[in-house]
Amino acid sequence: MASDQSTFCITTKYYRPRNNVGNNLSATISALSGQSDLVVGQPTTAAVIQGTGMDSTKRIRRVAAGFTLVELLIATSILLVVLATAMYGYQLYQAQWQRNLSKIDSGFQQLRRYDLVSTALHGIVPYMVMSNQQQSFYFLGRTEGFTAVTVAPVFNPGAPAVIRVFKEIRPDGKYQLVYEEASLAEAPLVRAQQQLPFAHRLVVSEDQLSIEFAYYTESALDINQRIDDAGNVLKINYQWLPEHDALIQRTHPILVSINLSGFNWQLPVAERTQSLLKRSDQSQDFI
Repeated sequence: MASDQSTFCITTKYYRPRNNVGNNLSATISALSGQSDLVVGQPTTAAVIQGTGMDSTKRIRRVAAGFTLVELLIATSILLVVLATAMYGYQLYQAQWQRNLSKIDSGFQQLRRYDLVSTALHGIVPYMVMSNQQQSFYFLGRTEGFTAVTVAPVFNPGAPAVIRVFKEIRPDGKYQLVYEEASLAEAPLVRAQQQLPFAHRLVVSEDQLSIEFAYYTESALDINQRIDDAGNVLKINYQWLPEHDALIQRTHPILVSINLSGFNWQLPVAERTQSLLKRSDQSQDFI
């Protein structure tokens, strides 16, 4: 290898040692000097590198160097971009999942409130109290809501309760339907002027464009003509009225309608008006 342009050949062989040490030494020297190829024993690997001295050295160094710093930075940047994209997609998925879960929970709570209040409203019964020295029904219906007695309250089941269902206007101009309850477990309702503690409140529905109430009851002309002189119940005509005061009219609606932005929610009431009135009149006569 006196010149850079000279061609050289290196052959590596594996050979088994012999007893003839001199021959082995001579063969080894000849192999290293590049003058001959020695094949002794069974060869296993061979590597031949040909070329000019300087070019071959550069090629060997280039192969041994591996990745450059620029290549490593590019690969790392691509990996970071992939990870960032995957993380962003996961965050979007998680946010959408949370929104869907919130909607499901809100819908379930809304359905639960409707179910509880619907049970309470279907439990409305004609309830008689003393008013102006006579017994009348405890029911007051107005355009903004009504007050009645139910046997299936939401907050204190097992005892009757006085409930108020009415609409409230929100700051944004929309309406909400509100349910309030006063239990009669501790203090029975006897007089119409009795003060009641409405300790429980529940917002049934929100964001309503309109809420209207109506009461299906006897017409005003028939109130004093429902029983003849013999005590028989005459044919009664019913109609929808925007207001009804049972303490004055001495009759109870058989249907209550709550219109929620076009959805008509009708609630039937047990029709016991005539039997209760007859029993009340008989008790008054007995007294």
